[in-house]
Amino acid sequence: ASNMDVLKANQITHVVNCTDSMPLYHEKTGKITYYRFDIAGWWRHLGKGGGNEATKEFTRPVFTFIGDAVSQGKNVLVHCLAGAHRAGTTGCACLMHFGGMSAASAIASAKKLRPVIDPIGGLPELLGKIERVYQDSPPRSLYPAEHFE
Repeated sequence: ASNMDVLKANQITHVVNCTDSMPLYHEKTGKITYYRFDIAGWWRHLGKGGGNEATKEFTRPVFTFIGDAVSQGKNVLVHCLAGAHRAGTTGCACLMHFGGMSAASAIASAKKLRPVIDPIGGLPELLGKIERVYQDSPPRSLYPAEHFE
């Protein structure tokens, strides 16, 4: 996320920073569009008893940011420090949202492509909350689940 040459080589135009404090490295250049998604702090936004509406309110902005960019043919990098826990969980949430997958299927599919992905701590609980949202109201998938396998 800090190396502009790598971002350019991969045609990254949008970055989701899944931390509460890591820099938005190229924000001032105007070449990268950023969205900060403090996924590890989800419980501050939802509370431990947060229901479906609170979950939707927390996740909607990041899904909109990613969905809008992808629908315009742009490439999005989702990152944290190591890409295992916070960004990995965000990637799994995207598979659930855009691919209509369950939490377990999303984690398994993501691990096939990036084995270090490991939702830890309270992150599996958040994925469970997202899964419950979609049990009541399935997302309009941009891609069939098979696209991610």
